[in-house]
Amino acid sequence: MKRPIINTRDEPHADADKYRRLHVIIGDANLSEVSTLLKVGTTSLILAMIEAKECTGDLSIADPVTELKNVSHDPGLSHLIRLRDGRRLTALDLQWRSSSGHRRLWSRTAPTKRPMRVMQRWEAVLDQLGRDPMECADRLDWGGQAPAVGGLPGA
Repeated sequence: MKRPIINTRDEPHADADKYRRLHVIIGDANLSEVSTLLKVGTTSLILAMIEAKECTGDLSIADPVTELKNVSHDPGLSHLIRLRDGRRLTALDLQWRSSSGHRRLWSRTAPTKRPMRVMQRWEAVLDQLGRDPMECADRLDWGGQAPAVGGLPGA
């Protein structure tokens, strides 16, 4: 893999002293509206957690690029991702923990309708993937193979 997963852009489309661009490259070829919604929506939710200093529990991946490749080649969703602290979690477990963190943030703030829809769709897809990845065959971009759910943090 020669491209980054996420990078910043030095070509702001607004006041450069106030705003910077975050370019989420992974999944930029998605054709599915649901995949795109989850990629952009869950990234936004995770960034909101970071800004609110609500990221409790370290879920840092030891080697993100290698693990992304491993997860993308794991149709059974059983690959164990190695975290920096030595723990191992599946991509599905990692997504559930991220989702739970955002739910905790919501318990102290008033969620808007848009993030609520993203959360509901995210958790519905995670439920379906946990039961049978083929349940998502008509909604996610994955070319007839099992979907990768280990990206940051979309589907």
